[in-house]
Amino acid sequence: MTVALTGCTGDHHTAEPSSQPRPQPSSDVSSPPAPPAHAHPTHPTTPVTVISERTPAAATAALATVLFSAADLVVLSADDAADIAQAAQTATAQCAPLLVVDTAGPPVATLLHLHTRQVITYGTITGPPPGISIVGPPADMPSINGDGDHEPSTPPADQAQPTAPATRTERSMTTPPDAGQPTAAGSRQSPSAGSHHSPAAGGTADLRDTAVLVDRSDGRLARAVTPTAQAAGVRVVEVQGTDPRADPGAIAALHALQPRYTVAVGDFGPPALLASRLAVAGTGLQLPAGGQVIFPGRRFVALYGHPDTPALGVLGAQDLPASVQRAEELAARYQALSDVPVVPTFEIIAAVAQRNPGADGDFTAETDPAELRPWVEAAQQAGMYVLLDLQPGRADPLRLAQRYAALLAYPYVGLAVDPEWALAPGVAPLQRIGSLDAQVLNSVAAWLDGFTAARHLPQKLFVIHQFQLSMIRNERALRVRYDNLAVLIHMDGQGSPPDKEATWRSVVGAAPAGVSLGWKNFYREDHPMLSPEQTMAHQPSPLMISYQ
Repeated sequence: MTVALTGCTGDHHTAEPSSQPRPQPSSDVSSPPAPPAHAHPTHPTTPVTVISERTPAAATAALATVLFSAADLVVLSADDAADIAQAAQTATAQCAPLLVVDTAGPPVATLLHLHTRQVITYGTITGPPPGISIVGPPADMPSINGDGDHEPSTPPADQAQPTAPATRTERSMTTPPDAGQPTAAGSRQSPSAGSHHSPAAGGTADLRDTAVLVDRSDGRLARAVTPTAQAAGVRVVEVQGTDPRADPGAIAALHALQPRYTVAVGDFGPPALLASRLAVAGTGLQLPAGGQVIFPGRRFVALYGHPDTPALGVLGAQDLPASVQRAEELAARYQALSDVPVVPTFEIIAAVAQRNPGADGDFTAETDPAELRPWVEAAQQAGMYVLLDLQPGRADPLRLAQRYAALLAYPYVGLAVDPEWALAPGVAPLQRIGSLDAQVLNSVAAWLDGFTAARHLPQKLFVIHQFQLSMIRNERALRVRYDNLAVLIHMDGQGSPPDKEATWRSVVGAAPAGVSLGWKNFYREDHPMLSPEQTMAHQPSPLMISYQ
């Protein structure tokens, strides 16, 4: 579960709900109030900033530089789990940035950038530069009066430290050579000591429009950076992993927050990639079974065919309401065998290869998208998924895919291409098994990937049917990794169980590394048809099982 953490106590604000459907309930995203007077937050310089440093010391220094123009009080901690835990409590209580120190000395460049006057230290840390006083924890911890000013206690005589100067300009410190280097991808550079501006001149920014993402699986890093985010008045969104689209709770939180600025701490990838993913997460739209990433997390069980033609598959053997019920019942038989949710699915043949050339001479009958829309929308209401299947004939598969763009704009509609029905010149359907070159399939996938990204849609399932290796020419060139697609090769062989098993081994053996795999059962052509238990016994376990 994702937690949107709040900062210091004060008023709360909840983001306005979106009119878009959101299957998952949103998290509590109460907004932190403005920080106290000793902290001077500033907005990041870019809408999306990625702090890719993985150590607590580097990450906390970078985050403080991104979120603050100054902080009179800073908490320092040695790079020790127990010290960080205690320091985090103090930093949270004092609404002060937390810096982890992994060497003998403190992060001088960061303290210079923050105009720090006092530090609270945990663990063994060599004293800070001259002009910064140490206030020992916890009895000597400074309190904050009603105006937000420090009321530091006086250290014991044997622990006396230099007192803070009357003004920042009176400090005598030199900037290390690396103080002006970037602290995070996409973030601003730290100014040199001579370029520091007074926080009073620039004011204190209200960062309630900013979110910090942290990877929940890296608990040590998350615990270290959270107090600094809270001190800046920033909402913290914990993500399971580094793709917010894969975490239903993070999606709900980001949809409710709608941040203008996002700072991600961890291995979240380049800022442009994360920005694209955040745009999808911000819609709040989720796939059946939750999230916006196809795999892992679900398995599809599909009825295959055309709504008006029972001879093409079981999908057309009953009316629409009965088809929904049949798909749900079939998927339920697999749920007990699956370690992930099973999603009932329609695989609708949108373009059917035919014996006659037709008016346009491409041997393909294209169903009007308007005729398929009721099936698509009924699937949406039932929490199902839909695949639009293309039998190309002599038509360009890319043109066919674009013909159904209005339906592919639905977030739960994917695409399938069946090379069996791609005809060479002079060859009619059923005379010879067709094929498509990998580059043709890549062009369709690339278009669909861009189409999905441009509309900020969840990932789409892209299925390629295969039961002979010749159906995908130059298969080694097939691209199977896209940020907005999940590519699956679907084994369509029919016949006896030994024949199908041999086909499965052949398809699996030739498949590109990392591609997902599916299996088809035929009610009439399989002798006998495998049970769900027999189907799921295959390795790797099929992630899509369809019935024709």
